Amino acid sequence: MDKQLMENLKKIYMGIGVYDLVGLFLIAIIGKASVSTMAGLLAGSIVAMLALFSIAKNLDGLGNRDKKSATLSSMGSYAFRIFIYGAVLVFAATTKHINVYTVALGLISTNIVIKAQNLPGGKNLIKKMRKED
Repeated sequence: MDKQLMENLKKIYMGIGVYDLVGLFLIAIIGKASVSTMAGLLAGSIVAMLALFSIAKNLDGLGNRDKKSATLSSMGSYAFRIFIYGAVLVFAATTKHINVYTVALGLISTNIVIKAQNLPGGKNLIKKMRKED
């Protein structure tokens, strides 16, 4: 993968880390903190990060492939991501080890972080946080 793509992934992953810290803090404040709720948020975020890496890896070499190969690769990558999302949600719904609701919050972390970073003033959110430390 090229350097710019890796830098963008790092920014998003850092944003997901902040999202998780805020989420864990809010869970603690509302009094619902337990191992299963915290593990659910972390599990969902990890799966979301793996899915984002899968998208980036798939898109990186797509331009060099013929149309049929690119289509099949995209469809396979999409099916893999949906399967992984479904597997972690089904696991969470059928076990008491992780909370299904916080897994869902973790799974949408990538979407929320990308949108937040693209808000006016949000592009430099990570830089602003670094300067404050």
